[in-house]
Amino acid sequence: MIPVERENNGYRTGKRCLISKAEEALFNFLGESVSSILDIGCGSGEIMKRLQDDGHELTGLDFSPVAIGLAKQKGLNCKVHDLDTGIPYPDGAFNVVWAGDIIEHVFDPIFLMKEIKRVLVKGGQLLCSVPYDLNLVNRLRILFGYSYQEFIYRRYGQCKHHTFISLGLIKYMLNKAGFVIKEIRYVVKFPKIGKEFITKSRSLNCFAYTMMISAEC
Repeated sequence: MIPVERENNGYRTGKRCLISKAEEALFNFLGESVSSILDIGCGSGEIMKRLQDDGHELTGLDFSPVAIGLAKQKGLNCKVHDLDTGIPYPDGAFNVVWAGDIIEHVFDPIFLMKEIKRVLVKGGQLLCSVPYDLNLVNRLRILFGYSYQEFIYRRYGQCKHHTFISLGLIKYMLNKAGFVIKEIRYVVKFPKIGKEFITKSRSLNCFAYTMMISAEC
């Protein structure tokens, strides 16, 4: 993956530095007695800094030199790396891997998940957020002959989400990589109303746009 100037500018201006509602929910999944955490797709380090301030040992990877430069200014241990090539750490190096909105961006998600499992200790935890692409809005777009990514291409000229993720697909990929899902929650947003909230209910996932998952290996 290669960052484009739009993404780098997002870090410089702070627009890509905000902690999302889904990422806030992931903090509640974090197990007890956690020491070492790897944040893949760490960006400019806001989540790393928060976790480090809570007493955890953090390591970060991101594809953007601009983001890593900003993270290092916060005193964080991180480096530039392309996750499509794997994770550059030895087996069993971490208790937790944090993957906020990154799995959909790699070309081979199962390969990345296997790499995550490799660098986790036995019984280690994966915390991830991924888009829920099978929501009602996208289903209607497809029904009426539109690609769900069309508006992204029209706005940005490209789309870096390489996998259309459904609940069934993310379950399959995690199982294939050797993970057991412990909990799934959804960020739900009703059309017109605009109010967002977190739920465990699958009956409401047609209105969801993000899934938050805790899994163990």
